[in-house]
Amino acid sequence: MWRQFEEYAESYRHVRMRREDGVLELVIHTEGGPAVWSATMHEELGRCFWEVGRDAANKVVVLTATGDSFIAQTDHSGFAFTSLGMTPARWDVVYNEGRHLISNLLAIEVPVVIAVNGPAVIHSELAVMGDVVIATPTRSGRTPTTSGVWSLATVCT
Repeated sequence: MWRQFEEYAESYRHVRMRREDGVLELVIHTEGGPAVWSATMHEELGRCFWEVGRDAANKVVVLTATGDSFIAQTDHSGFAFTSLGMTPARWDVVYNEGRHLISNLLAIEVPVVIAVNGPAVIHSELAVMGDVVIATPTRSGRTPTTSGVWSLATVCT
């Protein structure tokens, strides 16, 4: 049996949730401020999207972030890139978490609205993976392969 909203809503350190009349708002944040990508957020979002997608009371999901960016900074400390070194086993964990993050977001069977509140620099694919993307023409992101900057106005038109 899956957890109900009341059970999972407060379970995530980096996601604030509110649901009203079946509309679930997910706000990505770091300690209430702008979202800073971290190892904890990387792991958490995959689990969060899995639970959200299995809750039949969710009729629409709105995903956004706090501050003036969607996700524009990274805290590398928890990923062990430098101090401990990335071992094959650790890369496997990061790869699987990333796969779950993307696949569980795409598996949400109700409409997902992404409200891009600013530049989407880190994991910018999240900013365009909704059924509906709302952003101003000046919002931008970075392509995962080239680090080239793109405009959401170009991507979403």
